[in-house]
Amino acid sequence: MRYNRVLILTDVGEDFDGKVLYTNNIISAISEVTNEVTIISYNDSFFEKQKFDKSIVFEKKTKHLFLKYLFSFKPMMVCRSFQKNVQSFLEQISCQYDLIVINHHSMLWATEYINSEVNVLFVTHNVETEVALSRLKVSKNPINIIFGLIDYMKHRIYEKNHINNSMTISAISDHDRNYFHKEYKNKIIKILPFTDLARKKSTLSKKEAVIIGSFFWKIKQQNLYTFLKEAEPHLQSNKDVTLKVIGGMTTKFKESLLANFNIEIHDNVDDFKEYIENSRVGLIIDKAGGGFKLKILDYISYGLPIYSINEGVTSDLNGEGKGFLIFDTYQELIDQLLIDIDDRAKLEKMRDILAEENNQLLSQPNLKLF
Repeated sequence: MRYNRVLILTDVGEDFDGKVLYTNNIISAISEVTNEVTIISYNDSFFEKQKFDKSIVFEKKTKHLFLKYLFSFKPMMVCRSFQKNVQSFLEQISCQYDLIVINHHSMLWATEYINSEVNVLFVTHNVETEVALSRLKVSKNPINIIFGLIDYMKHRIYEKNHINNSMTISAISDHDRNYFHKEYKNKIIKILPFTDLARKKSTLSKKEAVIIGSFFWKIKQQNLYTFLKEAEPHLQSNKDVTLKVIGGMTTKFKESLLANFNIEIHDNVDDFKEYIENSRVGLIIDKAGGGFKLKILDYISYGLPIYSINEGVTSDLNGEGKGFLIFDTYQELIDQLLIDIDDRAKLEKMRDILAEENNQLLSQPNLKLF
């Protein structure tokens, strides 16, 4: 099916990560089946493929954010993304488009202001209600449990109120697709993540394992801290193995990590290419939260084999999923990592399989809707 005019709504930020790669894939695929693409965003610096016709950037205003969250039924990510100027814009012009693409759960509120005659595609990056529930499950502090329960309920209400039967929903894995099939009667399509970036692949020459992520969020900090507490004794007895943590974080959190763990940290860097150009393994260690599913794209693009905790991936997330190893516990992950870090032949084979699966996805029509 071909469309005349398509509008894409996204609040993806400027951080260069899997979420951005996935968004650019969506933009690229849609650009192939439409005559005109317009994008509404709060920051257009992340667009790699300039295949769209118009980009409309609205200033993102986040004054009184906590009060907005406290006195509304909206989740925090929605309070950050909701803008009245975007609402007004949609009310005036949404009827002019054949298809409107809602990119990410945080922008789902926009469906209230879209003309009911327009086709809508809701592109999911996670099942955000389950992400909220996962945070609740790992909370131990009573106050965090209370706020976690409130946040989960807000996500649930928000999702139920804004997904209507007419829109098409995309899913990133079978797990997510099964969730939406069970909860809703919409047409569900699966859009597996892939990357077509021609990045220089790691030489695998140094015994380094890397964790890439954004650690401003408390649950991300908790995931990392818990993993490092288990990994540290083993790393101390294998001093020729280096663990690198690369990503955004506060100075306070960085200082806490350095005070407690013997690791290498590169925080808030614009381009982490030079820090992983010789590394051997990419780690996914998140047991709760969201966003780590798309971390696969970062590791694939740099040619790193992937070792993940069970909660971090699903087997179909990138093709057949043969190119990464999945473990039930941190202990199992660490033990196998320290064995395999010396087996470059195995690691090279793993990354070749990942690359081949990615290339197979790249050669297929990724948006089954079209």
